[in-house]
Amino acid sequence: MLIKAKEQELSSLNDVIAPLLAKRDRLNDDILLHKALLTPARRLFPELISEVFTHSISHHPRPQGKLAQKYDSPRRFAMPSVNETPLVLGRICRSWRRIALSTPSLW
Repeated sequence: MLIKAKEQELSSLNDVIAPLLAKRDRLNDDILLHKALLTPARRLFPELISEVFTHSISHHPRPQGKLAQKYDSPRRFAMPSVNETPLVLGRICRSWRRIALSTPSLW
């Protein structure tokens, strides 16, 4: 009888613990989501991000000659063309898309 009573008590405790553990997991997920919103990159001014975008295009022209053949190889990383760069940047996140689309010097 004692064993049966202890097993029932344990079962009822498990029934109480399960929803609490699920709630804890949801709260941890919420905390991680909110921490992601506070990353330093999200605190940069759009004008600064726009300047970085413009700078990255102007200082990295598309390779020519033999170097271009390396980048055009399917086995290598392909650099986007100057015309594609705003579209590529716009795929990162909503904020970057808005900035890329509103930066005339990228187009």
